[in-house]
Amino acid sequence: METKLFLIDEHKETIFEGSEIDKWKALVDELGLTEQAALIAENKSPLPFPAMTEAQNEVYSKILDTHTDYKQFRNEAIPLSVLSLIAFCEKEKHFEKIDIWYSRQNPDPLVVGLNYPDSNSRINGYSWQMIPSLIAQWGAKIKPISELLPLYDEYEMSRILNENQQRIEQHKQKMEKFKFQGKAFYPENIDLPFN
Repeated sequence: METKLFLIDEHKETIFEGSEIDKWKALVDELGLTEQAALIAENKSPLPFPAMTEAQNEVYSKILDTHTDYKQFRNEAIPLSVLSLIAFCEKEKHFEKIDIWYSRQNPDPLVVGLNYPDSNSRINGYSWQMIPSLIAQWGAKIKPISELLPLYDEYEMSRILNENQQRIEQHKQKMEKFKFQGKAFYPENIDLPFN
């Protein structure tokens, strides 16, 4: 079983070593870095997890098509190192929501932290605007995103073809109805394109 923890290397020491976080906070205060200070206003340490890129979000969210709150996940046991990281995220209040993204067809569940981009989105509950961050992943052999890209391409092409095929069938049905109406209302005009 493989596990991957997506901790940003530069933040590892500030997370777990009290003296390092204290030094970081002191420098932030000394330099007057209000935006940096805001990152830990509610938390005890800076957010140590990378936000997903657009490609990661699109590929992971489609390949791992089931998204559930980690507290409701029951497909398999969550590894201890992953549980420890989830507990750390909860303790530090790093995320407003923590999900596990998974799929029966493509194993390797992914733990995703979600935050609203601003207070307006939070107040209105705009969950589609939440910014996903990578926390952890586990599986027999974790596939890199480069291996998932062809699966994503195949899935999307299939979905698009299916969607367009349905639209073509709807159009054909509509045309049959129009042809019938055309013949019924204009039987004397043989040159109509409805024949």
